[in-house]
Amino acid sequence: MSAISVFFEKDKYTISHNKSGTKIITDTPIEYGGNGFSFSSTDLLAASLTNCIFTSIDKILVREGISKEDLRINVDKKLLQNPKRLESISLVIISPILLNDVQKKKVTNAINVCPVYKCLKDGTNIIINFEQAKK
Repeated sequence: MSAISVFFEKDKYTISHNKSGTKIITDTPIEYGGNGFSFSSTDLLAASLTNCIFTSIDKILVREGISKEDLRINVDKKLLQNPKRLESISLVIISPILLNDVQKKKVTNAINVCPVYKCLKDGTNIIINFEQAKK
């Protein structure tokens, strides 16, 4: 049995995680004519990268005393029209404390081993910035 199934159900595309039964309804990207009522495939790709980054930097955050609950990553993507493809993904890592250069380097090194990042980095411009959360 496959781990994930994708099918058309009730006029919507559905992704189903077969073990848990969790479902995600998807839509075509707005840039390509979708309605924006749910995640698109490219939204999920950007979210997969972001989630992979979170899990890759997890141990560094713990060692550096940075609470995961207070960390946020905002992500945006840019699609090209011709040819239709993902041009870039921009990530802003927002930390409750201002990361110093050594901490940023540790986080960046951890991001570089994220499997999703490795798959995307040669064909997609991935931009990563760091910010301190506003109090």
